[in-house]
Amino acid sequence: MAHKKFEKNQTIATNDGDVQILDVLGEGGQGCVYLVSYQGSQYALKAYIDRPSKEFELNLKENVEKGSPCSSFLWPKKMLTFKDADGNEAIGYLMDLRKSNFVSFISYLTAKS
Repeated sequence: MAHKKFEKNQTIATNDGDVQILDVLGEGGQGCVYLVSYQGSQYALKAYIDRPSKEFELNLKENVEKGSPCSSFLWPKKMLTFKDADGNEAIGYLMDLRKSNFVSFISYLTAKS
């Protein structure tokens, strides 16, 4: 069954305030990444298609709390819980937007830029 995506200009109530969907930045097997407005700034929101396991959620929460190992990494800033576009309990996280000089980790691994 295909999952619905959030719509542009849709507002999502989260455990830490409202997020407004501005656009879709990308999507893949785990979920969708949206350009969002949150507390007056723009971020990327990764929204998982299916709710991950409790172990995954705990690991994500711990990584968010620890922070990035280095300023060269884009790192989750805040974990959020909300209802997905189908109305199911969901999780995701906010991150800063990728700067134009950042290279994806996959490109780095495959020596492609």
